[in-house]
Amino acid sequence: MRTQRNPDQTRARLLHAAVEAMQQSGPASLTLDQVARQAGVSKGGLLHHFPSKEALFEALVRRLFDEFAAAVTARLAREPPGPGRLLRAYIHANLDDSQELSLEFAAPLLAAMVDQPALAALIRDDARAWQARLADDGLSQARATVIRMAADAYWADRLLGVAPQGDALAAIRDELVALTREESR
Repeated sequence: MRTQRNPDQTRARLLHAAVEAMQQSGPASLTLDQVARQAGVSKGGLLHHFPSKEALFEALVRRLFDEFAAAVTARLAREPPGPGRLLRAYIHANLDDSQELSLEFAAPLLAAMVDQPALAALIRDDARAWQARLADDGLSQARATVIRMAADAYWADRLLGVAPQGDALAAIRDELVALTREESR
């Protein structure tokens, strides 16, 4: 009896193995052999899905983007219509630590963009797309940019280990959300 192969499951298993391998050795030391071994897949099987280390990194970055977009979309469904709705969802998604793909993994992956200009371009394009969407959310472009930059800065603070938590984080989130509801101050 022949077993049915599921390419989506194999791809997901390979991405998961890459995350684990990267957490162990960092992006610079990651090898395709290591990922294939960790996933229990032949190197040829890995190369079928990801023909290079760069393709694997790109898939991981896209996964990070997809998870964040899904978090924003889920939050958007809970926001009432009107100006600032998307910004509020963006704030909550950014300041939420429960995303499946942890910052501890995302940081070294994003650092890999230094050696890979294509990854840097992908990240820039995603940031520009979010900026354009957020700037069209019914608030001034300047206010939308300030809110986006503040929400994004939380990630950097988490990386440095200085991010506020608990009541302090809640107060910052509340302040940012308030900025989405007040156009003039």
